[in-house]
Parts: sequence; C-alpha cells; structure tokens
Amino acid sequence: MEYGSGVEPQTWTTIFSSITSQTKDVTVTDLDDSGDTTIQGNLATWDTGLNYVYLPSHPADHPIDLKGTYTVRLVVTGKDGQTVEDRVTVDVADVIPNAWGGTVVSTDQRLMLTVPEQAIRDSFRLIGAKPVEKTPATPPMDHTLIGSVYALREPGERFTKEVTLTMKLTEEAVKGHDLDSIGIYGYDEKRKTWEHLNSRRPDGLPQIETTIRALSSYYALMASTKPGEGSITVDSTTEPAKLQRVSAGAASGPYLIKEDFEQGTNGWSNRDGDVGATAILDKTATFDGTQALKITNPNGHGNFAVNVGVPSFDAREYPIVQFDYRVPPGVKTNFLVKVAGRWYDIGFTDDPKEFRDKRVNISDIGKIEGVIADDSWRTARFNLYEMMRTKTGHTFVEEMIMADWDVGGYMKLQFGKSSKGASYYIDNFIIGRDPSAGLRLDEETILVDHFNRKKSTNALGGAADIFSDGKSGRLEYLYKEDDAIGKGHSLSISFDVSEKESYAGYITELQNLDLRGFHTLTFYVKTPELGQDLLVGLKDQAGQERKIAINAYLSEKVVAEWRRAVIPLAAFSSSLDWSRIQSLSFSFEHARNSSAGTVLLDQIEFHRALQYVMVDDFESQSEENLLANRNWTFTHGAAAINGQKAKNSRTESMPFPMGGTSVMWSVMTEV
Repeated sequence: MEYGSGVEPQTWTTIFSSITSQTKDVTVTDLDDSGDTTIQGNLATWDTGLNYVYLPSHPADHPIDLKGTYTVRLVVTGKDGQTVEDRVTVDVADVIPNAWGGTVVSTDQRLMLTVPEQAIRDSFRLIGAKPVEKTPATPPMDHTLIGSVYALREPGERFTKEVTLTMKLTEEAVKGHDLDSIGIYGYDEKRKTWEHLNSRRPDGLPQIETTIRALSSYYALMASTKPGEGSITVDSTTEPAKLQRVSAGAASGPYLIKEDFEQGTNGWSNRDGDVGATAILDKTATFDGTQALKITNPNGHGNFAVNVGVPSFDAREYPIVQFDYRVPPGVKTNFLVKVAGRWYDIGFTDDPKEFRDKRVNISDIGKIEGVIADDSWRTARFNLYEMMRTKTGHTFVEEMIMADWDVGGYMKLQFGKSSKGASYYIDNFIIGRDPSAGLRLDEETILVDHFNRKKSTNALGGAADIFSDGKSGRLEYLYKEDDAIGKGHSLSISFDVSEKESYAGYITELQNLDLRGFHTLTFYVKTPELGQDLLVGLKDQAGQERKIAINAYLSEKVVAEWRRAVIPLAAFSSSLDWSRIQSLSFSFEHARNSSAGTVLLDQIEFHRALQYVMVDDFESQSEENLLANRNWTFTHGAAAINGQKAKNSRTESMPFPMGGTSVMWSVMTEV
C-alpha cells in the first residue's frame, strides 16, 4: 500500500507491505465511525494525522498532518512475479468530533473554519477546505477577487450552531483596495451567484471573519464598490462578553430565579435549531389556567435541547434547584450544566448512560431522586452544589440546558431517540439558597396553598404528602372543583382512623419558613359530617412540633358549610423556632375522630395582622389554656380558693365558691 500527493503522484510513500495473504472480507458494519475497534484483516492503516488527540499513540504534537488531495494505490505481486495495481483518489479532511468541535484549516493555511462543540449532526464529520484553480463563476460586476477561491466539503453540511469562517489577508492581495470594501462571499449553487456574507474585521488582525450555519460549495474574499458590502471593524483586544440570559423572574434574597412563566418564557429557548426543542407558553396543562412552559421535539431524532433561562451563577451561593414537571411516559431528557468548559449530566427522565472513558466531554454527577414520568404534575428538587462537588472543585455554572444525548462509543456523542412531537411541561422553576437560610419575606400575607394548581407542591415550592401510623390509619386526598372558596379547587381529605391508636394526616413542607413577625394562621374548612375534629400542627427544623384542635378557633364545631379558622401562632407554643418552620400538618387521631370521614380545606395563609387572641374557652379538661400555657389559682393572706368546671346551656364556665373570710379571689391565666 502506497500514497502520493495529487491526482498523478510523481513519488510514492509506502504505507504498509506484507507477504501474508489477506482473506477477510470487510463489510459496511465493520466500517462503523465510532472508532471503537480496529478492523482485523484490513490491508493497511494509513495515518494521515489528526487535529485532535484520539489515542495515546497520537499525541497533540503528532508530526503527520496530511491535507488535500492524495492518491492511494494497492500493488499486488502474484506467485508468478507479475504485479497489478489499483488506485483511488481521495481528499484528506479534518475530523470534527461532535463532543468537542474542532478546526478545519485549508491546505494553504489561509482559511479556517472553527466549529464549536455539539454543533454537528452526527458523532463525527470530515470537513475539508482547499483552494481551487478554477472559479465556479466570475465575480459579479463591481467586485474584484482577492486571493484564492476555496472549495469546502461537503457542500450543504448544516450546523446546529453558528460556526466561524476566517480568511486571512495578505499585503500583496489587498494592495490598492480599501480594507472596508473587502468582505467574504459564498457561492449559491442553486442561484449560480456569489452572495455577500456579513463580515467583520478584528482590529489589528490581518483577517476577515463571518459566521455561517451551512456550508456553501465555495468561499472567497472580494472587494466591492457596492454600498452595504465589505466588512466592519470590531475590537479584538477584549474577549467577547459572555451573554447572560437574565430572566424577568429573577428574585432577590434567597432566590436567584423564581420563574412561574406568567410573564413569558424568560430565556428558556430553542438551543439547536431544527434538531433542538421548541419552548412555548401553554395554559392547557395546568388546572387553574396559569401558564406553564411546554417543551416539544418538533422533528424527532434530534437532541431535544433547550436553553434553561438562568444567568451564570455560583452553585455554592445558590445550590438548590426545584421545579414542577409534567412528563408523559417515554419522554427522555436530562439537565446538563457547563462548568469550567466541561458538561455535567444530571439524570432526570433519560435512560442511564456510561460516560466513563468515553471522552465526550460529559460526566455524570447523579440523578434527581423520585422522578416519575406519568403525565401528572409532580415536583423535583436537587442540590446542584452537592452533585458538582463529587466530580469537580469548580462551582461557577456557565450554562444550563435540558437535552437528550446518547453515548454510542468512544468520543461518539449522538442524538437521542426522542420521537417527533414528544413534549413535557416545566413550571415554578426555582434556583435558590439552602432553605435553612430562611425566606425573608416582606409581604403582609404568605399564601401556603389554594390548591387551584392541583399540584403536589404548595405556593412556597414545598412538597405535600400524606402520613399514617403505618397499620390501620388511612388517608387519601383529591382536588375538588365544584366545592371551593371562590373560583378554583379545594383539597378534599378522606380519612379512616376507626381502629384504636390509629392516626393519619396531610403534611405540606414550608421550606424552613421564617415566620417571625407573623401572628396568625388562617384557612377555610368544611366537612359533610358533624363532630369531626381536626388537629393542626407546626414543626420547626429541630423537630419540635405542636398540634392543636381547630374546633376551639371556630364559633361553632365544624359543620357542613365553609368556615374560616383563625389560629394565633402563639397557640403553637413559644418554644418553636419561628425562624425555621419546617412543615404544617392536618391530622386525625382515633381519640378525637372515632371513625372515618371527609374534610375539605382551602386558602391556607399566614398573616402579620392579629385582631384578637382567644385565651381560653374552658372546653378542654387540660390544665393548659389555648395558648399552650398553664391556668392556676393563687391566694394571699387569709384566703382560700378552688375551682371546678360546670356545664350550662351553651358553654362551660368556672364558678369559684368562697371559703373562710377571704376578702379577694382571683384566677390567673398565663398569656
């Protein structure tokens, strides 16, 4: 096996020689482009050099760098001593791996095509550039050709991102021309005309640049006298500013981003053209008519990629990522963040994949726990900083995307298999600090939940769930549209605590809410059955919890109509850490609810305002009042006092029979 330069080589260089017969047939399957295997039985392997490090045997300073047109010939000597040969002419091009991108340099070193990472439509592409002796068409009138015309292969190659085409200037070629009049032109094969491309000239550099999304057959520099053509000067002394997509949903305090998509998509956008995904606002997927983001794969067999609308940020400062999602079965996508030039994959709904030793510039840093793709609204939450620190010491996130990538082999980054029309929804996207920092809210009212969204997260982003004794206590909940306060839905809780010592409840996370300065908890409650009592509990981050019965905070016991409960937070005990309230619960116990029933809840809120406080109604047999503090009597001097509760027609009161010759009696209750 030999090769020589050009179509008719004058000299030949041996690639390989052998006296061993080669008998294995090489099939199309053997010629897979993954580079994972060496085809056994091939006649020879021709090292043409490469512009990226492929194997340890090909270091970055590999001395071979063949580009352009070559002829390869096979010379075979028979047993009778006679020889025959066969030839093939090839163009040696630059290899562009999708995972890394690369640079295509023409054979005369005067044209360069810079392809960014993840910009081509297959795992690898061969792209060649060389000057041609004959132009495809004469330059148009008022145009002068500057230097050579270059052919690029393969014409029509499309990119998912803009690639940069750079052409160098020489003093001899531009002599007599104003630099502002010189621009880059591409040849339109269909129209058979040269088209001017938007051209820029970095100040102080002898070159002109443009960006393209597809390859034309030919490119050239031309000087033009037509207005609007030529090139403009741009500053080359400073690096281009990093574009940051700042969302209108950006928030101060504990949040970097708090996006509900009511004001627009705010930076969530298609990433890679027709192989990426569309991102539009949609009102049909939510239950309350609010907007969510609908992400769709319009063409199929792409990477399903969208830009996540966040600016660059430090994950140490804002580590928590939380969002609502609705993903049908079979829809595959993951989150990826770019940190210090490397991508890190966060498992969402895509299948597991192996990145180790595959060299695709992506590393796995974990998956989001508890994700269920069942076309229902659910909530996901993960600590990005804790994930990142398992693989990197860098913490600055340059980009965040969602995409469907597969890894088919060594350096083989390829599109996933998401079907045409596949779609999913994202809503209430939050990036913020660790909730232990507390939520510094200035509102007079904090809405916990109105249940109109029919989602398993509340308005604070906290998850909702049910709990029970794990044996006989049972509880289920659903959202009722035909029975609510105002327009929307209510939460209908069905419970069964008929067995002794059984209990069950509904809990909603408050994200370590800072309730200092707030004084009341209010909500609406309704039950079709008479006599049902409901325990309301608050728990702080340290695990301290206080539960109280709501019947004391209604003018009558819960009846079959909506009533508003107003509970002073002081009733939950002053020992709670009000700067970090972890959860709010509504529960049922066998001792208070002897059987099964249904309770409806709506419009749960915390308020700063406090109109009044009920200290005690003397309905309980406990020695505590309704503020979780004690009742007691005292005497002074020659006095005596005792007390007992006595029923009358409506409420219970406490008469105090006098004894001895006391001149004064008092009852003290601690507020």
